[in-house]
Amino acid sequence: LTLYVNNTKAVSYTVRIYAANGQVVKTETFKHPGGSCSKTIELPGQLQAGQYFLQATGSEGQSTTIQFITQ
Repeated sequence: LTLYVNNTKAVSYTVRIYAANGQVVKTETFKHPGGSCSKTIELPGQLQAGQYFLQATGSEGQSTTIQFITQ
């Protein structure tokens, strides 16, 4: 799973992946150097097929959540 960050200033991000039942299946933190970049998030090997949510929260409080499906 690749996360793209565009045209933002340098901040740290915490990425959480949730199962449809709300269980956190992965948490990862990374530092964004500013500008645009991409970050590959490795999904856990035991992840079952289904619906998941990725929430990225910046150190300044901004947050984005996306839904994705694995097969």
